[in-house]
Amino acid sequence: MQHSPFKFLNAYEKADGERFFGREDEVEQLYQMTYQSSLMLVYGQSGSGKTSLIRCGLANRFDATDWFDIYIRRGDNINRALDQALRNASLDTVPAGTSPAEAVDALYSDRLRPIYLIFDQFEELLILGDRQEQQTFFQNIAALLTPASHCKIILVMREEFIARLYPWEKIIPTLFNKRLRLETMSRDNLLRVITGTVAAANISLQSGEATAEKILDYLSDPRSGVQLTYLQVYLDKLYREAQKQSATVTQFSNRLVEDTGRLDDVMADFLEEQRGEIEAALQADGFELPEEALQILLEQFITPEGTKQPMAKTALQKNLSFDTPLIDAALGQLEARRILRNTEEDVFELSHDALAGHIAQQRSPERLWLQEIVQLIKTRYAAYQQTGDLLTANELKRITPFRDRLSLTLEEREFLKKSYFRQFRNRLLYAAIGLVIVIVGLALLYTQFRLKDQEKQTMALGDAANAQRLVQRRNFSQAEILALKAYQRNRDTQNDRLHLQHIFEALDMTFWKQQRLEGHDGYVNAVSVSPDGRSFASGGEDGVIKIWQWRNGNDLANWRINQFQAGASIHSLAFDPHQGNVLAAGDNRGGVYLLRNRGEWQKLAVDTLASPGRDGGAANGQLLAFSPDIPYRLISAGRDGVVRFWKGNETDPYRLAGQETFTEAFHALAYGSRGRVVLGDQEGTVHFCRLDAEGRFQVQQRIKEPGRVNAIALKEDDRQQMQMFWAGNWGSLAYGEWPADAAPQRRGELSHGHFFYEDGDSLAGYVNTLALNTAGNLLASGGNDHSIQLWNIGEAEGNLQLTPRGFYLLQNPQDPRKHGWILSLGFLPGGNDLVAGSADHTVKAWILDPEALVQALKEQGGGN
Repeated sequence: MQHSPFKFLNAYEKADGERFFGREDEVEQLYQMTYQSSLMLVYGQSGSGKTSLIRCGLANRFDATDWFDIYIRRGDNINRALDQALRNASLDTVPAGTSPAEAVDALYSDRLRPIYLIFDQFEELLILGDRQEQQTFFQNIAALLTPASHCKIILVMREEFIARLYPWEKIIPTLFNKRLRLETMSRDNLLRVITGTVAAANISLQSGEATAEKILDYLSDPRSGVQLTYLQVYLDKLYREAQKQSATVTQFSNRLVEDTGRLDDVMADFLEEQRGEIEAALQADGFELPEEALQILLEQFITPEGTKQPMAKTALQKNLSFDTPLIDAALGQLEARRILRNTEEDVFELSHDALAGHIAQQRSPERLWLQEIVQLIKTRYAAYQQTGDLLTANELKRITPFRDRLSLTLEEREFLKKSYFRQFRNRLLYAAIGLVIVIVGLALLYTQFRLKDQEKQTMALGDAANAQRLVQRRNFSQAEILALKAYQRNRDTQNDRLHLQHIFEALDMTFWKQQRLEGHDGYVNAVSVSPDGRSFASGGEDGVIKIWQWRNGNDLANWRINQFQAGASIHSLAFDPHQGNVLAAGDNRGGVYLLRNRGEWQKLAVDTLASPGRDGGAANGQLLAFSPDIPYRLISAGRDGVVRFWKGNETDPYRLAGQETFTEAFHALAYGSRGRVVLGDQEGTVHFCRLDAEGRFQVQQRIKEPGRVNAIALKEDDRQQMQMFWAGNWGSLAYGEWPADAAPQRRGELSHGHFFYEDGDSLAGYVNTLALNTAGNLLASGGNDHSIQLWNIGEAEGNLQLTPRGFYLLQNPQDPRKHGWILSLGFLPGGNDLVAGSADHTVKAWILDPEALVQALKEQGGGN
């Protein structure tokens, strides 16, 4: 039987130049970059053909005298891998202690050709390497990037990890100067790949391009299009199916394509098919297979993040409880069936990252946790051998529940034992020291605090009494100031606190009627009000989305996101302003979902636009915003720096129409008319972008703030001039404007108070959320000071005006802990009623008397 002529999961090599199609433009771009810079970054989705682009496309673009390529994979340490690769390429013995820069200079003298160091699957360093390994690597690269160097460096990696490069820009400022994103291939180019590849294999297509179109239709995914890896696997499958009919394959017929069928997940089908055949073959050879033996073995070749990693046979024998003959036989079967490949003597890895993703999906949470713990111990033990640093108390706390089930070497177990002993010794020492300090300190502090408290209580009682008199006279703005001062001076005395609470309630009830809605089991991270104003949604860290009826607070529906993945939480919510029955939700792991009601909210239909990844916490929280002026347009942005543009129509579901990868982790997003998008990131930068019809983002302006940007709100007038507000971790509310025909500008800022924290608290000034009412004359801000501030917005001679100090709507002033944090806000469309989600696990709704509030805001000065 003839061997399949298709590449399957293998990359194209230089010898495959006549069979490499569809990437001519990208090859030329990268070729030109090699003359412009000594450092290039190539990134794209898994399976987009990054390795083939360089090994085949770029390699064939050079003459033999201008190209000496060395490919480096991390292995167990990228610096050792680089050293070994340079030694292997050298014609002479390289002395011990030779730096990479010295070794490259010597190699150039030997070869008299430019040296190209190509670091493939570079994300392995960022995922598996510790900080010392990473820092050493980037310092070595910086030393190679000198004008006199004869070396070019190409970093090749998956785009979802590109944000992890950002901290190393300090060592290599040119890290992102020359970068090439390998985008999804166009349909025309995919047709060229199919027709060219089968022709190079001396196989014809029965109906020419029409048959190629049929293949694409069977492979196309409405969200992600056609992945090149899946295309090669599909062509290979067609070849093997054709061989069942004739030993010599000369044509792919339309009937063959139809019989092979639509494989929605080619790789999953391939894995399941091969898994069954391998298990049957092993059992036929007399092996007794433990439960899920093959899955457990395959999991050794993936990282906790779901990417592939090489593994030596000796390491497998230590990590697994299987007999050595069974491991040898299974490895042989996996290699013969092209699932594994032997990269060097008895070191194996998966044939492609696409396989890693599907193996990771079958991994149980328990085995994932164990793998993470083992990886942590191995990484820290490697560092311990250099630095002598043992595991920290927090790391031991993670390890303890799994301590008796870990597969470790004797050296690693001794390292773990030493870490536990040091923790026990330190606890005894700290307890003894702490006891002495407490006894002495209490004696000194008691006298000091008693005198201070008496003074503060006297002043607070005077302010509280004056505030109560002002409330009775309906002088609310001055009463609020005095009440807040009184609370700040004396928040810890129970009687005085209750007295002040009555004053706060009198202020609140003057303008608002409040509802308190319970049912969440965790922080309420997001709220969104439906465009018809009849309902609103809330979601939080319990992974539950609740739909509430406005005013009466009835719980209409519940949907639990972590039915897909344990531990997932709701990060953001957004109602479609054009379709009141559509709600978008983003989770904390990269998942994006669309919820539609079918006449009533109890009947939900759920579409998954982006599947969640494995990371926990807020590793990849997704922000969401619909276009205000064009229906069926949605943007998502995440902590991974990826911004995605989704679009659909009345009949088709939303699909991915474009994406851009930034180096920043995003914490705030707003979507304005005419494709204007504003993003706020972890490092305090506000990005002002334009989005074109093709889904491409163009950054028009960046403004730097002193802290993380957590919230953005937009206001537009009839002339499509946009007023903007943003805030974050620096204690101020910034504002500016973006004219329709000019660049965005920052106009000023106002201080955001922090009345419910002691002076010097590092979290006191954080602003977490902003919301504008429909009329655009009232802005709400909420933060860690347990209050919502309301700002009156007006215009005087075309300039934006705000009240210099917002009116305080009090959330939970008697609780100085984080449970009173305001995390999310939303206004009722067409009105001034307000809903808020907070860290005390509740949702609160306020029904506003707008005339009384606006009058109070005017009394405080500023605005109209």
